[in-house]
Amino acid sequence: MADGHEETNKLLFRTDAKASGKKRYISLAACFVVLLVLAILFIGVGIGIGYAVFGITESSGSGPNACPSAGPVQTELAWGALLRYDGKMVSVLDKIDDLLKTERINQTLKTLTKKPHIAGMDTNIELAAFVADEWKSLKFDKVEMVNFSVLLQYPNDTNPNKFQIQFENGSVYYDSPTASLEPPLTEDENQTGVPRPFNAYSGKGSATGKLVYVNYGRREDFEYLSINKSISVNGSVCIARYGKIYRGSKAQLAEQNGCIGLVIYSDPADYAPKGGLPPYPKGWSLPDTGLQRGSVMVWSGDSLTQLRPSIDGVYRDSYEYAQRNGAYPSIPVTPLSYKDAYEFLSKMDQSNEAPSDWQGQLNFTYYIGPGFKDPYSSYNAYIEVNNYLETR
Repeated sequence: MADGHEETNKLLFRTDAKASGKKRYISLAACFVVLLVLAILFIGVGIGIGYAVFGITESSGSGPNACPSAGPVQTELAWGALLRYDGKMVSVLDKIDDLLKTERINQTLKTLTKKPHIAGMDTNIELAAFVADEWKSLKFDKVEMVNFSVLLQYPNDTNPNKFQIQFENGSVYYDSPTASLEPPLTEDENQTGVPRPFNAYSGKGSATGKLVYVNYGRREDFEYLSINKSISVNGSVCIARYGKIYRGSKAQLAEQNGCIGLVIYSDPADYAPKGGLPPYPKGWSLPDTGLQRGSVMVWSGDSLTQLRPSIDGVYRDSYEYAQRNGAYPSIPVTPLSYKDAYEFLSKMDQSNEAPSDWQGQLNFTYYIGPGFKDPYSSYNAYIEVNNYLETR
């Protein structure tokens, strides 16, 4: 009985060994096929790279055994280690170095900054075409200009924005020049097409009230006024300095806290600090009549076609719908220079001195308000924004 079991086990062992050997043979064959296919692919890729990099486009001689060679060609960019240039192979790095010459960069910057070009204007379209042509000359795979129609806002040239100190009867004590026009500082700035000072997507209208200084207009600044100083900004015109947070967030928080208008100025502490670079045009710091334009919309993209392309035929929401849902403020918002901000902040009521981290670098101690000190205590701050909307 034991001998029978032993013979059976030997038979099973031989059968398993044959099966195992057959499987190994199949696996080796499969590996060989895979390696052969990969080898063919690598050879094909190598030939392709050779044609792309070395520009093998012509044959020397004739017949089936003719050898390919690089013929003389005009300037043409071939992405890789070498570049065909006037029939010669040159290093891509050398060519890039030529494109990054100081003179070329200076000329490009002059072209891009020579004329004002805010969104939707003809000058902006001209620059877009210039950039597209430059990219085409660099052999980008695909360059195209696609038209989108979006809701934009522009300053009103015939009825510019205002920020004033008014007597109690509404007559004007001080009218800020830079609220309506930023003066040119060099001859090349004295040209048509320069947009008047404005914050795009501001609410349209006017507001009159006591002025309150709110530092950077951050959430913690409004909390400080309410909790530490027991000062309410409800029904007040507020003035904030640029910096720390996005200007649109300043407008949003101002409206949420009850401000009826907001002016945003650039304090020299942030944009022309003492001991820093001299103001433009002698240096890079902001001059006293300079100011910062920009959008106060807090949504991204076109506010009327959120999550949809801004093309013809697409459904568009209304401006009122976007405003109700927080895309942009309903209160008037406008920028101001620090030269004009001086005329307002230097007259603030001195009951509440601003803390040390609220102090800027205008030549006085900063106070919060509300309102002005004597003999200006009966005067009010007046803001008026006349921007207009247009889809382009």
